[in-house]
Amino acid sequence: MTSEEVESSFLAEDVELSSTTLTLINASDVGVVLEVNVSQNCSSAFEIIKYRDNPTDKNVEGKVGLNFFKIEMSNKEYVSEIRLRLYYNDSEVSQLGIDENSLRAYRFNLTTSQWVCIGGQVNSNENYVYVVTRDLSLWGLFGTSLRSSRGTSSGGEGGVNGGGGGGGFMPPTTCEPNWSCTEWSECYPNGTQYRKCVDLNNCGSTEGKPEEVRRCRYSGNITELQGMTKENMTENITVVPECGNGICESGEDQLNCCLDCGCPKGYKCEMNKCIKMTQKEKGITKYISITGRLIQILASPLVVVIVGLGIVGCAILFFFKRRR
Repeated sequence: MTSEEVESSFLAEDVELSSTTLTLINASDVGVVLEVNVSQNCSSAFEIIKYRDNPTDKNVEGKVGLNFFKIEMSNKEYVSEIRLRLYYNDSEVSQLGIDENSLRAYRFNLTTSQWVCIGGQVNSNENYVYVVTRDLSLWGLFGTSLRSSRGTSSGGEGGVNGGGGGGGFMPPTTCEPNWSCTEWSECYPNGTQYRKCVDLNNCGSTEGKPEEVRRCRYSGNITELQGMTKENMTENITVVPECGNGICESGEDQLNCCLDCGCPKGYKCEMNKCIKMTQKEKGITKYISITGRLIQILASPLVVVIVGLGIVGCAILFFFKRRR
């Protein structure tokens, strides 16, 4: 990259990052502002370069390129979230004939060598696109041309498609989900924790979506969850019953979970379905039931006491008869 292609640059060394607050990196002179969230206190250097034109030979089909930034961070180990603002000005948008509301942030994927749409929100009052990410590399703003009849034909129209690159194949754009999840709920009596994950980029895909349900060991009453109370808990989290845990929970019955809720009389549970028993099976079941009941009666404390007294009485009677 030659110095002629670099419009401006920014360098900040040994920036202290706190795990309790967002750290602001104000590089507005080159059109970038970052807010960095880390999981552990650390320090890092930041380097930002703004290019006059698209520094790659790849364009985005049907889009017009506007402002390109190389953003580098020396220590990414503890990064949990970066709030990124990429700025532009009205004269650039007007000169290139871009629909301002169509502007989106794109990140260049070095592996596939294509621009990937990360998304973002346009703030037309302060002229920036806001996006949340964990990755820093080469970024650019792309939007739709108002001159739709002229499209994005290669060559000639200065600045269209970000300059450079000429003709050739331009790969289709893709949307990269950016998942953000709530904290895990406390453990429910059914041995399950829940959370909710949403895609901040609204890609409409579940690719890479983190798990929202996991197993846990329940060890007490449900207490107040983070950010919600027991009264509004069901409005925020849908508890999914787990068939096979030995508890007939809300939403389970003999039809959809006989493993937990059992079957009507004369039926048995096989493969989680209630199947009518044969006469032989009914007889065996009845015999087992009667035998079990008899064992329960014989094992009751009252019967044990009566039998014990009877044995003692017989022993005393036998003793006196022997003495005579």
